[in-house]
Amino acid sequence: MLTSDLVRVRRRGGLVVPQYLRGAAAERLLPVARAYLDILSQRVGERRDEVAAALDAVEVPARDRVAALGLRKVLEDGCAYEVHDGVPNAIRKSSSS
Repeated sequence: MLTSDLVRVRRRGGLVVPQYLRGAAAERLLPVARAYLDILSQRVGERRDEVAAALDAVEVPARDRVAALGLRKVLEDGCAYEVHDGVPNAIRKSSSS
């Protein structure tokens, strides 16, 4: 689930309406999402800090930083980490994959 700092909303009357990725913003973020997915799927068994460093290295347009952080959080929430001898906090493939 996204944290409040990563949710983009507008107020309309008494309603809070979420702002979804559409159009040009979605097109700009598609390569970012693909890069995140590639990193997470190719780094199974690596240390969590190594995975985070690889994700941090993905270039994101400045105006899309919050949306990219939201995508990253959703993807990372789907990962499971565990501690192995010699490889602390390694990402592992979930049983649902």
